This record gives sequence, structure tokens and C-alpha cells, in this order.
Amino acid sequence: MTCPNCTNGMILPAMPHKDFYRIPCPICGGTGTFPDGYVYLPKLGEIIKDILITQKMTLREASRYYDVDATDMSMWKRGIFRNQFEGGE
Repeated sequence: MTCPNCTNGMILPAMPHKDFYRIPCPICGGTGTFPDGYVYLPKLGEIIKDILITQKMTLREASRYYDVDATDMSMWKRGIFRNQFEGGE
């Protein structure tokens, strides 16, 4: 499956720099292929996004309230979830 987070393994950085304009995707590691340790559930991501909008919560407020890392909350809003059962954890 193609990684839904990037284009050909690269993403645009939040703050562009003169020496680079694209960086490797942190999810697929720059391969462009969605890794086995993640699950893509776009409809669940839309539900999470709608809940946060309804509650009028920013990403940081929601991550504090639910005691979740802001990076994970951002991925969840995009429908990308780490497979917590991978590796017997």
C-alpha cells in the first residue's frame, strides 16, 4: 500500500529551510510504502477530527486532555494508527 502521509516518500517540512524543501516521511521512512506497523483508517480519523471540532479543541488541548502525544493525535486525525499489537506488546 502506498503511504497516505507522503508523496513518493517525501513530505514538505512545516518550516522550509534554504538547504532542503522536502524531508523523508517519518512514517514510511522515505520508502513511500506504508509499513506493517501501522493501520490506515481514514473514516475513523474523520470521526476523531469531527469530535475535536465539535468540542472546539485544538490538537494540543486534545492531546493534553486525552493524555496522548500531540504527534500521535495528529496522525490519528489523518487516520494513521500505530499497530499496538505488533511484536507481542
